[in-house]
Amino acid sequence: MLSRATVQLVEEVFSSFDEPNATRNRMKAKENPEALVVSLLLVLKKELPEVSAMLSDVEMALYEDNLKEARERIKQAEKSS
Repeated sequence: MLSRATVQLVEEVFSSFDEPNATRNRMKAKENPEALVVSLLLVLKKELPEVSAMLSDVEMALYEDNLKEARERIKQAEKSS
């Protein structure tokens, strides 16, 4: 089970793609956010060896500033629930 902060972020991310279908994408994210996160990670895993730019994006997720922001989002979401 994903935290509320994670679910909110999944909704934000997936609704920003494919503008004509943004609402539908947000609903998909709301219905099964965990499946979308796993799907995204599987795609990243598959594509990483071939896409060097994506490697730096994934690596950036490990940086302390980004982790700090993630922790803050989690705390905010927990307070609002």
